[in-house]
Amino acid sequence: MGLIYVDILVQPGIAKKLTKFYQGLLRAPVLIDKINGENAAICTVGPHQYLRFIEREIGNYNLYDFHVAYNITNYNEARDIAASHGKIKREGTGQVCFVDGPFDSKNGKTILELQQEWRSVYHSDFMRPLVNRWPIISEPFSDQAELTADLADFPKFSAGK
Repeated sequence: MGLIYVDILVQPGIAKKLTKFYQGLLRAPVLIDKINGENAAICTVGPHQYLRFIEREIGNYNLYDFHVAYNITNYNEARDIAASHGKIKREGTGQVCFVDGPFDSKNGKTILELQQEWRSVYHSDFMRPLVNRWPIISEPFSDQAELTADLADFPKFSAGK
């Protein structure tokens, strides 16, 4: 319904490796910062949309119960590199693929077990409004509190960071 960010808990010491993947292979603006006192890699994956990888000790880092989808500008290049390392799990139509990763783009070693759906910026869903993308007759969440976010609370990125 228009998520601004997704928090993903990761093992301590992995944030910098994740920034290399997102900034290096996918050319996404990234930032290493603290969230509630914990180290975090904050990766931009769309206009005012972030994946926030927060380093925290927990018992189970299994992230295969869900996947994240986002658009990338260098889809063909990133897809070819992922394919060369056997990371493509499935391909869709209209420049879409499902990828195991993040991974080291040089040797293919998995950094984090997370399913990703990459879409080209030429995909038909790019820049489509995030709220009510699939019309429904009745609103199933009308009994829940309205969520608001102040975008001033989110980090600002520049090309140099």
